[in-house]
Amino acid sequence: MIPKELIRLIVSEKVIPFIGAGFSRSFGYPGWMDLLEELKVEIGINDLNFEDVKDGDPLQIAQSFLSFYKEKNYDDCREKIIEGLGLNNFDVQKDKFNEPLTKIVQEEINKKLELDFSNKVLDLIKVNPDKINSSEVEKLKKLGDIDFNYLITTNYDKVIENEILDGKNHLVLSLGKGEELNWNEKDKTIFKIHGDIESNNGIIFTHSQYYQFMHEFGYFRSKLYTLFSSNVILMMGYGFNDINIHQTYFQFIRDYGSQIDNSKFYIVLTSYDKLKWGSYFNYYKRFLESYRINIIEAEDLPSFVEDLSNGISMELASTSLSSLFENYLISSEPRFADTLVKVINGDEPDYHENRRLNIDYIRSFNKIYNSPFILNEAPFNKDITYLEPTIGLSIFDYTLKIVENDYEITSHPTFIELVNHSLDYIDQTSDFYGIEYRLKRFISLSKHIEIKDADLEIGQSMYNMFSACHPTQYLRSNPGGRYLLDYLHQISRYHVKSYLHYILSEQEKDYRLPLLQKYWITKIQEKFISKKDIISLIEAIENYQEENKQTVGE
Repeated sequence: MIPKELIRLIVSEKVIPFIGAGFSRSFGYPGWMDLLEELKVEIGINDLNFEDVKDGDPLQIAQSFLSFYKEKNYDDCREKIIEGLGLNNFDVQKDKFNEPLTKIVQEEINKKLELDFSNKVLDLIKVNPDKINSSEVEKLKKLGDIDFNYLITTNYDKVIENEILDGKNHLVLSLGKGEELNWNEKDKTIFKIHGDIESNNGIIFTHSQYYQFMHEFGYFRSKLYTLFSSNVILMMGYGFNDINIHQTYFQFIRDYGSQIDNSKFYIVLTSYDKLKWGSYFNYYKRFLESYRINIIEAEDLPSFVEDLSNGISMELASTSLSSLFENYLISSEPRFADTLVKVINGDEPDYHENRRLNIDYIRSFNKIYNSPFILNEAPFNKDITYLEPTIGLSIFDYTLKIVENDYEITSHPTFIELVNHSLDYIDQTSDFYGIEYRLKRFISLSKHIEIKDADLEIGQSMYNMFSACHPTQYLRSNPGGRYLLDYLHQISRYHVKSYLHYILSEQEKDYRLPLLQKYWITKIQEKFISKKDIISLIEAIENYQEENKQTVGE
């Protein structure tokens, strides 16, 4: 069973998945031992019965294979290196060469052999179509439905970026590519700490390469430590037998000791682990628990991911604020409840330099918008049946304060959801001046959105907004209409394009364009004259109207 606290932590964006090789098996990629067995054949080892080592230490086996490969190919590689350096008479005249040059030759030989060996390994990391489990793949892909800022993996393949997070534009940072110094911590990122199938200079595969990671890849080692320090780690498809992770984790334990929260680390163990460890399984759990690692038992990893995704969806869809209050109560963070109460009461709350806290404020505002009656409960104790204007406008105003201090938050789905609520809120009043007040909040929020797509449902809300406004026409909210005309250019292209797409979709249903909508389309054309994507949509609407002669007056 998935702990409720873990779901709350994920919703609050405090969790980083740590993904191991077990995650890629369902996609047809080889496991550690499968890879070693294929490698044995590839590099020409003929005197080893692999059954004798199938329960051995993969790192030790990989190291022995590297040693064999170096010995077998040493002479040929040495000859090519010497020739490449223009030292064709090296063996004849070696006494004339000084020791540093001899050392350089040897280093180049070792580097070339390790690189060739890495390429042999990477060439074997490919999908076996016969081993793809489609039903498991569909379940594992549900991990992409969960919003994670960072993911860590020891896998070389591209399952996470191409299958799980396809189209989500996560940055990939991997050993051997030299991109570390250009990384911005605000970017959603996949950390491939053992290298990538395209970064053979930085692959971590053998025993010696694991120790090389500790000494030469300082950035990744320190970043791993930082991620451990400031987040909750959820390990999946991973057996906690990685030397690098041990070194980082145990250093973290040593540095923080009793300060570590008992909900800091989680690991998923499945029936595969039970079979692997046999009668030692319960003692393996004792080992993990002794280092404050919480164990989640599941039948298999795909089912766990599916259950986790469903649990997150249910939590996000919940109208209750209790989980958010409990989350901050557990973390001894009093500001969350205090600020939320002040916003609802129309007081002047302070701004807090804490992105996670601010995202949770906006997440709470969305829940309140969808179900205002939850404000009748403690700590608000209201007596309402709908979202009163003073509360609605206060929610949007505090969101604007958050955005003014942290612009990056405008790309978060929770913020975009609230902006669309502010648009919908316009249609919930017929008050002559109330429309203007609501328009001001919507436009102030909308201008921060940068989305290229369009949404027909949002387009319909835009249509309703335009239907309620005109600068001069009687009974069409003159103040709101004048404000909308003055600030029309600040509405996001996402909202304008959604509106125009909605008009186009309705025209295909034998829709007749009212004069009021035609008026606003003309004004959009004037205000967005330099935006080719918007102008092309307006031209499509005009062409359709011309062809069908369906425009009528109101």
